[in-house]
Amino acid sequence: MPEPNRSIEQYKLEEILLESGDDRYPPLELTRAFLSADIYESLDKPYITADLALLDNRDWYEKYDILGGEKIFITFSSKKTRNGYSPIKKCFYIKEVVSNERVDDSNQVVVLSLIEDVAYISNLQNLNRFYEGKGSEIIEKIALEFLERTMSFGTDGPNDQQIYNI
Repeated sequence: MPEPNRSIEQYKLEEILLESGDDRYPPLELTRAFLSADIYESLDKPYITADLALLDNRDWYEKYDILGGEKIFITFSSKKTRNGYSPIKKCFYIKEVVSNERVDDSNQVVVLSLIEDVAYISNLQNLNRFYEGKGSEIIEKIALEFLERTMSFGTDGPNDQQIYNI
């Protein structure tokens, strides 16, 4: 049986930044605290989730009072250098603190469950409005208005013909 064609590309972590949402605390650089990350993409969900393990040897976990809802920005890039390649930047919200285990008197490992910003924000908003037009036009309006994002439909553009009144 022939081996399937697999393409595996390695990525390099560039930056992890924590924003608490509290003006008393500036954004916190956590790149050096990085231990591991598992990023999940599901065919059933239009967003990604992640589990992020961090080492806390500066007591940032207690100082920032991590409860959930804080923003985590993760930037990574391909190890292969390409012309015009830009790093991948993802914004997550802390969904929950999975574990917080003290290793010794001055170190603890914090594991955070993260959810992509679009899913977190969309769960906070109620969409009870009337929309009219093609499906792609309605999706574009909702994405721009509620998520402040523009849609990309590929080179062929949207291929919908039906007009909706929803």
